[in-house]
Amino acid sequence: MAEAVRTGRGARLGLTPFLRRVLGRIYAFRGVRDLAFATYIHLPSIVSVFAYRFARRYVVGDPREGHFKRVFDHLAVQGVDGDYLEFGVMWGRSLVMAAQQAERVGLGGMRFIGFDSFEGLPSGEGGIFDLGDYRSTQATAERYIRAAGVDMSRVQLIRGWFGNTLTDETARRLRLYRLALVYIDCDLYESTRDALRFVEPYLVNGSMILFDDWGAFDRVYGDSSSAYGQKRALQEWRCRDRCKHVDSHGEAAAFVFVSRD
Repeated sequence: MAEAVRTGRGARLGLTPFLRRVLGRIYAFRGVRDLAFATYIHLPSIVSVFAYRFARRYVVGDPREGHFKRVFDHLAVQGVDGDYLEFGVMWGRSLVMAAQQAERVGLGGMRFIGFDSFEGLPSGEGGIFDLGDYRSTQATAERYIRAAGVDMSRVQLIRGWFGNTLTDETARRLRLYRLALVYIDCDLYESTRDALRFVEPYLVNGSMILFDDWGAFDRVYGDSSSAYGQKRALQEWRCRDRCKHVDSHGEAAAFVFVSRD
């Protein structure tokens, strides 16, 4: 009996990578992806949550998940609380991961606030990004986030160009007080610059800033990549010396903000 159990368990464990490869290859076809996404966001919530978890485990696991896990582990260990702000939402996949990790480490009071034009990038930069890239709609993002089982009472999406939305009035309306994690996925220098200026008054000792596209220009520009995108924005930010690099994954990089207080 014990031998049978071990054999069956091994067979189940062996099936997982095989199933992932098969389903991953099927999902690689754009038409299949589009159909799956359109179906998923319209499923009843009790079904969509299961579908999300199944897809993440077997079909389209997100390589950023480990990075998010380490960042939230840091926040929990250091006792840093506050809101999560995201710049560049698109479909909402990152925001969903943030909400799930916050739940895992017990940050139950965290709000999830996302900023996006939902019209794509406002311009191109360096031949890497083009005008209109990553276009989505607010309704699509809200359906995706809701379908993944996130509590929408803790989510707020702000639609519009950053020049119009990242203002003191917006901060007062949102009642921003302190930020635990800032996720910057808006790719471009100017957009990142505006995001950093906006969050500056609300960062506390131990707050984390996660740049999703930190190394986006490295492959093309090498040592000159600091003249573009998020690297340039951080270098020009007046608080750059208070940011300590603590983690990297792929093109992404995480920094801890150190308060002078």
